[in-house]
Amino acid sequence: MNVLRNRIINSFLVAVLSAVFLFCRSAHAQFVIKNPTVEEGELAFVDHGSYESALPAGGDPLGWGHEVEVGYGFTDFWKSTLVLDLKQPVHEELELNEGKFENYLELADYAPWGAVFTVFGAVDCGLDEGVANAAKFGPLAKFGDDDLSLTLNAIFDKTFGKYRTPGTGLKYAAQVKFALADGLSFGGELFGGITNIEDVPSFNDTEFRVGPVLYLSWGSEQSHFSFTGDVGILLGTTDATPDTTVKWDLELTF
Repeated sequence: MNVLRNRIINSFLVAVLSAVFLFCRSAHAQFVIKNPTVEEGELAFVDHGSYESALPAGGDPLGWGHEVEVGYGFTDFWKSTLVLDLKQPVHEELELNEGKFENYLELADYAPWGAVFTVFGAVDCGLDEGVANAAKFGPLAKFGDDDLSLTLNAIFDKTFGKYRTPGTGLKYAAQVKFALADGLSFGGELFGGITNIEDVPSFNDTEFRVGPVLYLSWGSEQSHFSFTGDVGILLGTTDATPDTTVKWDLELTF
């Protein structure tokens, strides 16, 4: 299993890094709650997807988006992921949009609160014309357990390169989740963003989504295999946000 795992990781590293550094040229990310917990030796394959409707002002829907990633916990405090981002605007073909190299550094945990505190850092390289490179950094935190949990993300980004834009952006997200039954949970998620924190616009001119999410999970302790999946509907609350976003996540871990 370890030999196969290493071969998969090495093959994916070569493919993704080759694409990133040959074509490196920030795109709108998927709506992902980043889990700060790091598990040593865990190999994960993940797909994040979404479909965005039109803005409140009208027009065509924005279309489909996907992120495909593989992650590995090298130690009990450090995990890396490699990500490919794909987009399919309405009436257009599916295209490779962005490559990402992400790292999670777990700094502390506090058992009485079920709390985990982690620092997230990433380098994103656009693979499409007009998309800037971006460096990202920010804190992640989680409180609680499988019965009830709260997860918080705050990630700052700074673009660079040919298509850079001025200022520092901020993407923030939160998730509340509680168990309904074995393998079934329900909760809510919100996602917001500010293009430039040095020149903050009115709230109505920023993106903000919130909505319910249903979570499924199944795992085998003997084989160390687990599956998790979720689907949710996020409602836009500002003029800058599409009216409806459908999101889903699928993850296999070994």
